[in-house]
Amino acid sequence: MRPLIRVGVILGACLWLAGCSLVFVNGPPETHLAMDQFSCTENRALPIIEGTYGGLLVLGAFTGDDKSSDHTYSIVAGILGAVHGFAAITGFRRVSRCRDAKELLRERLGNAGAVAPAAQRLVGGWTFPPAGRRREALVVGGCASSPF
Repeated sequence: MRPLIRVGVILGACLWLAGCSLVFVNGPPETHLAMDQFSCTENRALPIIEGTYGGLLVLGAFTGDDKSSDHTYSIVAGILGAVHGFAAITGFRRVSRCRDAKELLRERLGNAGAVAPAAQRLVGGWTFPPAGRRREALVVGGCASSPF
């Protein structure tokens, strides 16, 4: 019975820690088309971290050295990996919807929402548009830069 309690505690703790993308990544509001400004998550950091962790859990479930006869730890790691994977996919979808909604907002606002050229950053001879802006090929010092 003790190993079962230990697995339950580990499972509960991991599930409690799982889902950062579900909790902390916000998509655009449903009424964003009627709004002049709104806030949502444009950064992919949490879904990337959560997806990586989920992938490592699934990999560990298949390649781990589980010496127990019922493979309890491998099963738990596989389930947790799937939960983290689901949360990461949901987070990526929310970030994608947020970026699309922000782009629609910029197009709707037209020049009023455009960033002044002074807001662009010059680093080592390369010009970078502010974060969140669509990047286009630029000509710097006679050489064409590629979009990233």
